[in-house]
Amino acid sequence: MLALRKRHQLQPGDIAQITIESFHEATRLAKSTPETTEEAQYSTSYPVAVAAVMGRLDASDIAGEALQNAEVLRLSKTLIMRENSEANMSFPLRRMARVWVQLHDGRRVESDWHEPIWEHTDPPAAAQLHAKFSAYAAPVIGADRAGAIRTAVLALDQTPAAALLNLLKNLE
Repeated sequence: MLALRKRHQLQPGDIAQITIESFHEATRLAKSTPETTEEAQYSTSYPVAVAAVMGRLDASDIAGEALQNAEVLRLSKTLIMRENSEANMSFPLRRMARVWVQLHDGRRVESDWHEPIWEHTDPPAAAQLHAKFSAYAAPVIGADRAGAIRTAVLALDQTPAAALLNLLKNLE
């Protein structure tokens, strides 16, 4: 969805309906109006609507008041999940999906087949993992403490775990 949005310079109001084709198990997880963060993050449809509206998908987009975003809910409710035999044959080794977006002006744009990032066939680089950890941890516990925890984790093969455990104490 993100690639289509960028390539065609789509705005949420341009979109009449979204259709996703994927494997059977993915179609079973579609929940258009999640009530909790857990429901939103495990849904296959709601995050696509978030991406269409926000142009990104962050943890903050599937929590708290963000779950009440009227435009995200509008698109999520229009979203259709379809099972595809090619995707079914590839599952579970591959988790493929593609998307079609029907626009209000009558045009239809579509993506190629995509797979989630950081799959077993294309794991993240260390720098990507470090950046993700910092992005989520630093706002909550501070950049210095997040950096210290990261350093302690990376040194676990050389130093006692006590250093890491001390850093993890009293995180509330």
